[in-house]
Amino acid sequence: MTFKFIEAAAKCNQGSEVERVIKESTNYDPEKVKNFLMEAKMGDPKPLMYLCDKHEYFEDLTRYFFNNNQIKYLELYVIRISNKAAPIVFGTLMDLECDERYLMNFLSTVRTGFDIEQLIAEFEKRNKLRLLEHWLEARAHENNETPSLHNALAKICIDTNKDPQTFLANNPYYESKVVGKYAEDIDPHLSIIAYKRAWGECDQEL
Repeated sequence: MTFKFIEAAAKCNQGSEVERVIKESTNYDPEKVKNFLMEAKMGDPKPLMYLCDKHEYFEDLTRYFFNNNQIKYLELYVIRISNKAAPIVFGTLMDLECDERYLMNFLSTVRTGFDIEQLIAEFEKRNKLRLLEHWLEARAHENNETPSLHNALAKICIDTNKDPQTFLANNPYYESKVVGKYAEDIDPHLSIIAYKRAWGECDQEL
């Protein structure tokens, strides 16, 4: 019954009614509604946005907007509706080979409201951690002390050989065990600096 109402409202271009039912009701098959809305290609993208947000279809929504040249709607979704979706959105955009310059411009508009560790993991598992360098530095300059953020900056310093000794000796926020392990196969001397900085907590690793 609920799906029939959604279907009828969508065909009459009553986006606000579709949005209301999606938000207020649980009496529908979200997968069925998602497929219908994607096929219907309504002029108002908000019902699809709210459905995908409610049921965490972040990857599907990203692919839909990207493949239909509606990436501006994706920006609207992440910035105004669901910051929490940012890690999956950016990971999916990388899989879709989205232009990296655009990706970084988009990311610069998103600063908080999501799991930074998850965002870093999405970039790192695709071997694109260095793309995050300027964004990470900007968050560090805002006094963000999240360990995973500083772990990522340490790894970038090690990979690019940008005075990693100074970073490892002076940065108080990265995790010595994580960064030391990362450096072992690249430069054992750097891993020793990271482990020693832990003041005894990494004696076994040393």
